[in-house]
Amino acid sequence: MRWMIVKKDLFGGKVDCENVEPPFVLVGLLNRFDNRYHAAADAFFKERTWKQMYFLNAVSLFEEAPTIQDIADFMGSSNQNANKLYAKLLQDGYVTSVRDERDKRKQRLFLTDKAKEFLEENHVGHNKNVRDIFEVVSEEEMETVIDVMSRLTDHLEYMIADDQSICV
Repeated sequence: MRWMIVKKDLFGGKVDCENVEPPFVLVGLLNRFDNRYHAAADAFFKERTWKQMYFLNAVSLFEEAPTIQDIADFMGSSNQNANKLYAKLLQDGYVTSVRDERDKRKQRLFLTDKAKEFLEENHVGHNKNVRDIFEVVSEEEMETVIDVMSRLTDHLEYMIADDQSICV
């Protein structure tokens, strides 16, 4: 299959992507976006990192209080990384945990009042900033990207679970 990259000015026009297959260009662009978004979000939130903010938001989204493993799965990170975030947020008074009544091996995570206040204070500005980032994308394009990224994520998780090599 012959791939063609229509845009010649990817990566600021400093990289020749003409002979690079689009899947590799896409991975590069996703990484670039992710890194830049993290840096901008870290600067915006000042007292918390983007990953910590994402962790706090994730805890608030679950119907039943989540476990660290639930958060790790949601974030697409390792249990070890989620545990590091949890430990820092626990130390700083943003989360607490309670042993699960049905399964004593599990700890259920809860936001403290401090975390709820922090999320409330940063909710409006952050949502506007996210909307501003995506103002160049139509609703239809956004739905397409969400669908494609969802399928790619599901397929990647399948490949990882099946021990298939994913890196060159």
